[in-house]
Amino acid sequence: MAFRNVIFDFDHTLVRLGPHVDWRAAIREIEEIYTVAGIPESVLRECRGVGFKLMRTVYDHMLSALPSEQTQEIQGRAFGCLEGYELLGADKALPMEGAANLLSWLCEHGYQCAVVSSNGSQAVERTLECLGLKDLVAGVFGRDPLLRLKPYPDQNRACLEFLGWNTEETLLAGDSPDDILSAKALSIFTVGVASGLSKEERLRSAGADRIIQNLTELPSIIQNAERK
Repeated sequence: MAFRNVIFDFDHTLVRLGPHVDWRAAIREIEEIYTVAGIPESVLRECRGVGFKLMRTVYDHMLSALPSEQTQEIQGRAFGCLEGYELLGADKALPMEGAANLLSWLCEHGYQCAVVSSNGSQAVERTLECLGLKDLVAGVFGRDPLLRLKPYPDQNRACLEFLGWNTEETLLAGDSPDDILSAKALSIFTVGVASGLSKEERLRSAGADRIIQNLTELPSIIQNAERK
């Protein structure tokens, strides 16, 4: 197996954006958007106050209860609300240990990189631009009202199709079980990055093929795969 492409999760894998986002204020506004749109209180209560899980749960409900056009319109408003808060923190985000050097190394050695994130695409691109890393990434695939969020595989599938990548030559690195599960559903080789929000045990339980403590260890995994 020789890898040619690397998909990265974004927040807490490549950069730390989350600490600079007012999640509480954003979630309050998102819950208000859903309430005004007529989402039942029972659905909101399932995961009140838990950002991405809230949006996944509501989206699943809308898919079964509402016309697709209405679902996309409501989810688009919720996503846009959150992205406004993310953009406010984009210029404050800092790279994770080894991230900048890793992206440069991958580019220099002929690998292609992409970001698949539950963050908004504009926020991801703004952050990468502020850090001088945008030109090292072939594509950014953030939240999209047409796609289900991780752990569903929709965003990874969209990335592969758009860039013309195949799963056998693609590796995904992420810091959460949702990242791992979203890739395993497509048989993508997965590397859990334990320097993010999730402990090694949770990443292993999700099925990560390898676990690393930080991104500086990723080149050796890629190079060892090419020697076999």
